[in-house]
Amino acid sequence: MSLFKAREWWSTRIQDEEVSMDSVVVGNVDNAEDGSDKIIVGSFTGVLRIFKPKSSEYKAENLMFEGDLSEPGKPQPILQLRLGYFSENPGLLALAVLNPRRLCVYMVHRVGEGSSAQGIHYNVRMSYSHELERTAHSMVSGFFGGSKEQGESICVQSMDGLLSFFERERATFTRFLANFLVPGPLCYVEENDSIVTFNAQLELESYKFHMLAASTSGEELKDDKGLTTVKKVKVDWNLNLGDTVFDIKMGKIMPDRSDPDILCLAERSFFLVSSTGQLLMQKRFEIEPSCMHIYPVPSNEGDVRHNFIIGMQNNVLMIYKNNMAVWSAGLKSCPVAVKTGSFGDLKGMLVSMEEDGHLNVSYLGTDPPAPNVEVVESKELNYEEMDNEHRKLLTVIREATAESKTEPSDRVTMRVQVAPSVDIENEEEEGTAHEWKFRSLQLKLFLSYGGRDEIEDLAVSFNCSSPFSFGQDSITMPHMRGGGSTTPVAVPLTLRLAEPILPSSRVISFTSSFVTKMSEPRTSTCSFRVPFRLVARAVQPIKQASSKVTIDTNREPTQIMEVFQDLVDGTTLAENSGGANVLSFQFNNGEDATILVSKAAGRYRIQGSSFPALWLVVEELAERLSQTFKNTLPGDEKFRISFEEGLPLPEYFELIDNHFSIRQRIDKLQKALEDRAHQYRAIQKRLLVRFKDRNPTPLNNLDGILGDTFTQIMEASRTIDKLESELTVASKQLECGTRLMNLLIKSKFGLDNSSYEVLESYLSPHVVDVQDQGWEETTDASMTYLLRTALARSGKDNAAIPSGNMQQMTDTTKLKKHITLVSDFCLSSS
Repeated sequence: MSLFKAREWWSTRIQDEEVSMDSVVVGNVDNAEDGSDKIIVGSFTGVLRIFKPKSSEYKAENLMFEGDLSEPGKPQPILQLRLGYFSENPGLLALAVLNPRRLCVYMVHRVGEGSSAQGIHYNVRMSYSHELERTAHSMVSGFFGGSKEQGESICVQSMDGLLSFFERERATFTRFLANFLVPGPLCYVEENDSIVTFNAQLELESYKFHMLAASTSGEELKDDKGLTTVKKVKVDWNLNLGDTVFDIKMGKIMPDRSDPDILCLAERSFFLVSSTGQLLMQKRFEIEPSCMHIYPVPSNEGDVRHNFIIGMQNNVLMIYKNNMAVWSAGLKSCPVAVKTGSFGDLKGMLVSMEEDGHLNVSYLGTDPPAPNVEVVESKELNYEEMDNEHRKLLTVIREATAESKTEPSDRVTMRVQVAPSVDIENEEEEGTAHEWKFRSLQLKLFLSYGGRDEIEDLAVSFNCSSPFSFGQDSITMPHMRGGGSTTPVAVPLTLRLAEPILPSSRVISFTSSFVTKMSEPRTSTCSFRVPFRLVARAVQPIKQASSKVTIDTNREPTQIMEVFQDLVDGTTLAENSGGANVLSFQFNNGEDATILVSKAAGRYRIQGSSFPALWLVVEELAERLSQTFKNTLPGDEKFRISFEEGLPLPEYFELIDNHFSIRQRIDKLQKALEDRAHQYRAIQKRLLVRFKDRNPTPLNNLDGILGDTFTQIMEASRTIDKLESELTVASKQLECGTRLMNLLIKSKFGLDNSSYEVLESYLSPHVVDVQDQGWEETTDASMTYLLRTALARSGKDNAAIPSGNMQQMTDTTKLKKHITLVSDFCLSSS
């Protein structure tokens, strides 16, 4: 707390309204000949007020203007005010008002003659306005490009990172910021003609205006094929501050520097940065700041220097000169905005807008007390401790500046050891339809702790999709000792197939987590791939098939039984094959798939009883062939798998329709169940009223209707349970079909691993069964976004695909159309 209070000279109160720190400005808004300052305040209710304090007491004539700038029936909150040379006459000041969807520039005119307040009033007239397509967040003004003849320009930042530049009545251009997440403050540095902002990665970024103007937006840049691309705006420099900045100002603060400095006010800190991105000074506050203002002061050298004021949450204003605090003054409440101005022939007055609505004009008084110098008892220096601390600090600095992050030593390391064979717990069931219930895989999870102490409550969770199950979701270890010589702890686990469903992924991951003695959380992950032999077994060749795909390789055909040697060993398939290069598999759900190898070329046909059943065999075959032909001779072409046929979209669309139809039936039954439950409660109420009546009236078959309603409720519940089981199977089939489609697209168009991951992010193989926004809705939104952005050929394509909120689909026609359009585009581009 400050020992002194700011001395109030003039004040008024704005009740029941809220303002931001950027909606209070001070200046000669009416362009008066005497150059007197006025206070302009805009509120979130859309009301604009202009005050002209003349004496130490508030008078009615001090309020020059008060009016609502919003259109009738359309409230427009005032987000920010800006005073500058925005009008057609570059020598006159104009007021820029930023609303969420509009930018307006006003001129304040005096109406009436004479010096008396009677008969004189002020008119606020709109010069021009710009309608904003996106919701605005903040704005900044300046002589962009260095030209001062045409007046100042305005830059508006939207909530989604779009910078819109306006030069008076003309909108010049728009640019999107790179890697944008949430909007931050803006500041224009006139000396190097750049715009400085703050991003969600806690970094201060600077963009040169000529780079913004030269960069071409996504709507304008096209390649030689006519495809729309996006050229990112180049960042001039960036600086990681490590704290959330909410206000940025520019001024000459340091006395030994001629270049301007950038002042950044964060939630707990204050930063002083050079115009080239070098950190000059950092100061950490014990109290959270609320606002900041910078004001010019003359210097002995003749140039203009700046001091700055910071408002704190404990109702104190801190005045800084040359990055040193020279004064503090207390206010009645927390300041929301603070400015400086000249009023009543008094220069350097403080204008503060407080959180309780008080608008004050105050000044400082009384010299601060001399600081008390405390004599600290000296003690001998311990050079050994200093040397140890110096080595620790060097280690921290070395780790912080290293390109690759080093893992902490006190972490848990995990590895998995899988048994070479699958166990059949009941040999009598081997080869039967129920064999999958008794198939299991033994594995060991080894855990070792790298720290020197002992950890407690180590939790290891299992992440595996259906049908795999460990019988439990996690395990907890009460104690684990550290040290490099400690033997790893082996946790035996048994993996089983819980239900007859095709797995959509054979990757199982383990996650360990614990808290160190210093209360620091530590996590580590480990994953492994379930062997193919757990979900499939080799059987005699099967001729019948309803679905098939053919993949090609650039190698000579190989013996398929040698590729799957581990599944063929111990069987009579090799003796009974008759020389045919064919191998069939049966999965845990009873479905089958067969691989037929061409005699003349490296072509493999995979056919099966269903389209989802092909997924596991295609994935495993591609993996094993890659391992077989990974050792190529010098000069040989790299092994490649391709898919030359057309994409099997009809079979894939059948899976989508089946999954969506079950969702629709469940939704319909749930609504019917809700209606019957409401009817059941209404009948119950009527029966209770009649039973409580002293003179009961006839029931009129209400008891029979109640029984029928109960029966309908139970039938609907049983049907929903049955459909939910069917939906689980349909979801797994759709996941398998989606993974197969993505794998075929990767092979057909030669996608690398990174492009394949992007493809799976749009056509996701993870099916989430939510009624309102299920897999179909999210996938349709992803395909629509893909067609509107990266795959858009022209503006007509953008207009052909409407945008809007995600709603529950009534059919899958549009989804199938969008998937077909994406596949056709990929085919034509290849």
